[in-house]
Amino acid sequence: MHRLIGAALILDKLKIVLVETYRANSTLLKLEHFVSLALVFMGICSRMYSLSQAWISQIEGCYQQLYSWSEAFPTGLKQKEYDLFISSHNLACTRDTMKEARSTFAEQWMTLKTSIHHKTHLETYLANQAVVDKVKEIQKEIGVKSTDPLSFDFEEDLGEIVER
Repeated sequence: MHRLIGAALILDKLKIVLVETYRANSTLLKLEHFVSLALVFMGICSRMYSLSQAWISQIEGCYQQLYSWSEAFPTGLKQKEYDLFISSHNLACTRDTMKEARSTFAEQWMTLKTSIHHKTHLETYLANQAVVDKVKEIQKEIGVKSTDPLSFDFEEDLGEIVER
């Protein structure tokens, strides 16, 4: 079950890298440099992102199924030996262990990628929709405005040349 959690974390990292790569190639596309290459990379990133999202949902389903099976099947060990085995091998998993590990990873990755100029790491925010509530809590603590796409001020400078 820990291997499933590890696989989900690797796919979370992959999703973040794919979003970063997609955004970098969209900048190339706007600058009209290497247009055909940027289109191919953006298509590959988009497809891999959707595949990794599907894989994560399948891994979560498999984790939940294995967890319910692990509770139903007997272990074959006596209680004293079972407790010693579990404590020595760190195999204790609860129903929410995967969610906790993924949210902890997203929080750590966001704090790792933030800087003075960028208080929230947009790619982590986009790739990990499961931790949106935590992102909003961090934004309130830091004092950053909401990044809800529906509440954007369209007159705000987003790094592009704006003609008025």
